Amino acid sequence: MIAQVRLELKDTNPADYKWTDNELTRFIEMALDRYSQAAPKEVKEAIATTSGSRVITPGEGELANVVRIHAVEYPIDKYPRIFQRFNYYAGIIELIGQDIPDGSDCNVYFGQTYDPDEETWTIPIHHERAIELGACAYAMLNWTTYITPSGLAANVLSPEQALANARQRMADFEAELRRITATVRPTTLYTPALPTKSQSTDWGP
Repeated sequence: MIAQVRLELKDTNPADYKWTDNELTRFIEMALDRYSQAAPKEVKEAIATTSGSRVITPGEGELANVVRIHAVEYPIDKYPRIFQRFNYYAGIIELIGQDIPDGSDCNVYFGQTYDPDEETWTIPIHHERAIELGACAYAMLNWTTYITPSGLAANVLSPEQALANARQRMADFEAELRRITATVRPTTLYTPALPTKSQSTDWGP
């Protein structure tokens, strides 16, 4: 991706690079982190419950780098699947439905940030363009802090032009993230388990 980002930035002359590979890698990671907030990696993880308690405390390493929790399935291995209503705060999941866990596992469906150190990214190919846009925007924002009118060479953007360029690239990046967010799976796909409605009319006292 570094090569593609260089093409976008017109920074392809090895003898006169404006950014090192390490710098561009950092900007790609920044864009990846921002992308993860909009379209996090989808993960399912089995987590143990505590018998008689609605509170589910993930163990060490569980729900790593969580962005948001989409659903909690309990009990598992049922069809149709049963998704519970829940609260999530300070790393603790609390079921707020009628079912009380018996110590068996629940399945937690959640989104987590992408790991930039993974050998193979699982980002959809058609989303990589967003990462490139973001990396270019961060690179241009970084560059504006170093260039000065006295240090400009021929055919180089002025500080004002570079800042305008960076802002436009960032706007394009955010617009692409909004488009992606509008097309990813909505959390309402998971229908929580609700109390069974009464089959008779009870008008009360």
